[in-house]
Amino acid sequence: MTFDKSNYLTNRTQGSARQKIEDLGSGIKLEMVYIPGESFLMGSPENEEGRTKDESPQHKVFLQPFYMSKYPITQEQYQVIMGKNPSHFKERKLFGKSSEGGKRPVETVTWHDAIEFCQKLSIKIGKAYILPSESQWEYACRAGTTTP
Repeated sequence: MTFDKSNYLTNRTQGSARQKIEDLGSGIKLEMVYIPGESFLMGSPENEEGRTKDESPQHKVFLQPFYMSKYPITQEQYQVIMGKNPSHFKERKLFGKSSEGGKRPVETVTWHDAIEFCQKLSIKIGKAYILPSESQWEYACRAGTTTP
């Protein structure tokens, strides 16, 4: 991807991502995307508009390859792993029809709830699942760009 000085996308290259899909049961899947290991400059430059002091100093970080959920965890994914749905914004009726509440992101979960979800998911699937570190999250979000 290429961006101009105003951070508008000017060029996009089509690619493909390596992914894996975990079967959580009850027809519910968890799509994971492969993030290749690489070094990147973490944080923001001091002259970046909107930056805060906790984003510096910029420093080089090297990450090993990892997988990350392609989408936010949905209410139905959380329900099948945890056996409950703590979300406030659940399924609702709109014009007499039910909305797809289970496809919405799960919300009103604490950090401890998210850790427990990862632990139970790890047991169910038989592989280790953890929350992304701050550097993994920033690297995945930036997707190879240097934009804010």
